[in-house]
Amino acid sequence: MTIGELTQWVELRHWGPGRRAELDAWLAGVVELGCDPLVARLWGRLSAAAIRRGRARPTNDMWIAACCIAHGLPLATLNTKDYQDFADHHGLTLL
Repeated sequence: MTIGELTQWVELRHWGPGRRAELDAWLAGVVELGCDPLVARLWGRLSAAAIRRGRARPTNDMWIAACCIAHGLPLATLNTKDYQDFADHHGLTLL
């Protein structure tokens, strides 16, 4: 999800080969968490709980939160307001 969003950012801003190479080098050191049945089920529970609370969340945010929660990892983000619901109701740790 995040790699897709970063790729979109790069494409929309017409980054040149040098900046793209810098991003690729940085991404090479980042841990990638794939989707598995545990994450998919957790995504479904997060989505349903948000809808029941009357606060449906963006699909991408829920996938990212589900990956972090399922693997017991904190989420480092500058956009904590979009993830606060997951921290308040589902134990997501925000950095």
